[in-house]
Amino acid sequence: MSDGQIIVTDRLRLTAIRADAIESLLNGDAVTAGRLQGFEFPIEFIETIEDAFLKGQMERLLLRPSGQGWCVRVITREEDDKVIGHCGFHGHPEDVGRAEIGYLIFENVRGNGYATEATLGLVNWAREQGVETVFAAVSPKNHSSIRVAERAGFHRSGVQGTELEGEEFVFERNT
Repeated sequence: MSDGQIIVTDRLRLTAIRADAIESLLNGDAVTAGRLQGFEFPIEFIETIEDAFLKGQMERLLLRPSGQGWCVRVITREEDDKVIGHCGFHGHPEDVGRAEIGYLIFENVRGNGYATEATLGLVNWAREQGVETVFAAVSPKNHSSIRVAERAGFHRSGVQGTELEGEEFVFERNT
């Protein structure tokens, strides 16, 4: 299923973004990031990924270079190599306190089950790494993301509040 850097599902590839590509993205250089990564980062990617998130990912990679598999990934459709979103973990579970995932599919390809498939790919990869429980925190207003978590077998286990995101529902799933 995966070599750590790339998780392969039925229709998708979830490719870990290299630290030097993240650095290029943070510097506003998507062309260099794409060259380093081996594919073009579309405008939808640039518009939907937050610099604060990428900075956190970069900090975690600098602290634990071996933890790249636990960071942000590009979602590519197998049939045409098109980048359709991003997903991944917030960082290595030892660094962030738990295996927590996030996912985003670009609006023009939503409704095809890609987010659920990517989520299940992350859960399966986490299980291969010995993780027993995976978490997702979702805004109560993000009904689509809540449905993805539920379709992927997560159940709501609590509520948390963060300064950056506000109130979020916490979902978890045993691997």
